[in-house]
Amino acid sequence: MSNEKDKKEVTFSVDAGIINRLGKELVGRAETAVSELIKNAYDADAREVTLNFINTSNPGGQLTIEDDGHGMNYQQLVNGFLRIASADKIKTPTSPKYKRQRAGRKGIGRFATQRLGENLTIITQTENSLKALKLTIDWNLYKADQNLEDVTNLIEEVERMPDRDSGTTLEINGLRENWTDAQIKRAFRYVSGLLQPSYLSDTSKGNNIADQSDSKKDNYFNVQCYKTEGGDITTIADSDKMIFDSAIAEINGYVINGKAICEVKSQIFHLDDNIELDEDFSIIEDAHFRAYYYILGFDSFDKYYRSRITKPEYNKVLSYAKENSGIKLFRNGFKVAPYGEIGNDWLRIDKSNVRAEDNAHVPFNNRSFFGYVEINDPDGDRFEETSSREGLLENSAFEKLRKFVYMSLLSATRRVNAARLQKRKEDEVNREALSKKGDEDYIPLTNRIETFIKAKKSELVEKKESFESEEKYKEYKEETTSLISILTKAKAELQEAEMMRVLAGVGLTIAEFTHEVRQFIPVFRNGISLLGKREKDKESKEVIRNLRESFKRFESYVAYIDDTIMNNTSREKHPQKLNKVVNNFIKVIEADAEQSGIDISFDIYGFELYTIPMHPSEWNSLLYNLYTNAKKAIFKSGVAKGKIRIICGEENGVVYLEFMDNGTGILEENRSRIFAPFFTTFTPSYGASKKTAVVGTGLGLKIVKDIVEAYNGKIELISPEEGFKTSFRVELPKSNYKE
Repeated sequence: MSNEKDKKEVTFSVDAGIINRLGKELVGRAETAVSELIKNAYDADAREVTLNFINTSNPGGQLTIEDDGHGMNYQQLVNGFLRIASADKIKTPTSPKYKRQRAGRKGIGRFATQRLGENLTIITQTENSLKALKLTIDWNLYKADQNLEDVTNLIEEVERMPDRDSGTTLEINGLRENWTDAQIKRAFRYVSGLLQPSYLSDTSKGNNIADQSDSKKDNYFNVQCYKTEGGDITTIADSDKMIFDSAIAEINGYVINGKAICEVKSQIFHLDDNIELDEDFSIIEDAHFRAYYYILGFDSFDKYYRSRITKPEYNKVLSYAKENSGIKLFRNGFKVAPYGEIGNDWLRIDKSNVRAEDNAHVPFNNRSFFGYVEINDPDGDRFEETSSREGLLENSAFEKLRKFVYMSLLSATRRVNAARLQKRKEDEVNREALSKKGDEDYIPLTNRIETFIKAKKSELVEKKESFESEEKYKEYKEETTSLISILTKAKAELQEAEMMRVLAGVGLTIAEFTHEVRQFIPVFRNGISLLGKREKDKESKEVIRNLRESFKRFESYVAYIDDTIMNNTSREKHPQKLNKVVNNFIKVIEADAEQSGIDISFDIYGFELYTIPMHPSEWNSLLYNLYTNAKKAIFKSGVAKGKIRIICGEENGVVYLEFMDNGTGILEENRSRIFAPFFTTFTPSYGASKKTAVVGTGLGLKIVKDIVEAYNGKIELISPEEGFKTSFRVELPKSNYKE
């Protein structure tokens, strides 16, 4: 029998080297480490998070992460942050204020700071604390062959951070790696995409996912990123935005009661189908995905996009696809890496080698899809993250999810291809039908199209009784309605082309008129001068003064139009200096603006603001159309004093011009339509003359947009400054004019 004195109670001890394993070895990528810290801020009910990479061109720099969350008190800091694998997030799975679903579960995300740098300083404060708490950690002290409990960290009270009521600041010093601009942008894109971009289904709303677009909402979450090098601060902006409206098709898939349903819609191919997959998917109940499908190739723009988006917008889609295409995976509202990243083929789409028959196919590859898969599994019963936070355990549920999404996308693209081939056949038939009409007696094409449309509409009524079944007639009606829609659109485009030819003719007429008028100017000027020298009463003096002012305005406009036409006769283009262009324009219209009760101000930020080579007349047309629109809006508003403000500057390799006014503003429902040809909100009042009725043809902003986009620029409505109602921003590539 052993002696009782030989029996002892023993416990596990923890080597301090475990910190190194949890940090540097467990968190694989630096982007993942940063994302874990953003998740902590999200869990703390933060609305704003700011990252600043300071002097990180070489190893040893600093990363600061500031948030305005609820912060930590002493107990939370010691028993929560400093406790490895704390169960706090398991006990309280939602955040206290906004009831957000917690992003982290394992309690090891904090060691991401060790993965990133050698030292960590935490400054944190709660809303009601009199002081802030400062915790300093030197990760180099956590060496192997010593007990974890023997390593101590300094915690002290410091003055509160004055820029927020509550929150936490992390200062990670001695960064282990350098961060290039490309790496910082990649990290920012990574953390910006952490949150599910929008509610994909009603089940997502139960997670109280924060809104990333509307700062007026309480449950709002926004991440800003900066780089500071040598004292110079640069904003890291995610300028790539998906143009979902221009997609060839939208595909939605969901699982309800074990059944997998896939919906595919395509406006261009007149497709609206539902597909049910022949398999039981109960294990992934409530899974949901949305994907936007594009056909991207050397001739795709002319085939599929020309009538719907501009070439610059199409180029943005191509650029976005290079870095952001693929199907991302979101678990409980948060992105799971590395699924859907470039080079990650988790759905095995690129490996499938799917080919369509008869060499008439649409592409089936990751580059053609932008999308999201949503799974809700708060307890991690079905979809469990790996300990490294890099992916999910590939169990039976994961395999079923992969199969569901893959089969749905493949079925949907096959439907798109079938619809594409059908539409191609219909277009060929319609072209043949139109060509047989002949040209013996010339009738304008728009009139012939209108006659054809009327005939088709009549057939819809007359042939209804001749069909065997309601189903057959329904199919015929859908096909005929689609044809009518195509022809109506073609007619509108022809009318626009005709209007452009008319405007070109008007331009030539104006040139001739200006040439003729110019010879009378010296006669008018001498006559006014002679009248001014004669004796006259007070009333006559006032008449002559008004005549002189009016003539000055007339002379300015003639000179302006003459200069525009003369410059346009040359095909050579030259870089345009913004301050010169705008100042010349203001000189021309300032008399008109003054008489109209409008104040014009102009501010310029920067030097040598040259656009790429352009025609001067294009800038004249651009500014004049913006001015006349602003002037009409000011008149319509009835404000006592009209105001126009013009701002020019340089930003991120482009020069910009902002043009704002205090007129009526633009209604929300019209904002997406203002650049469409012939769309106008300016209509003459009842009894207006024909001359007045010409005002507001709806072509001004269309012309401006065409000019800007012809040079790979953009024009958009932006939020105006205080005191103004409308603000247009024009951006154009900057010229290296000094060369």
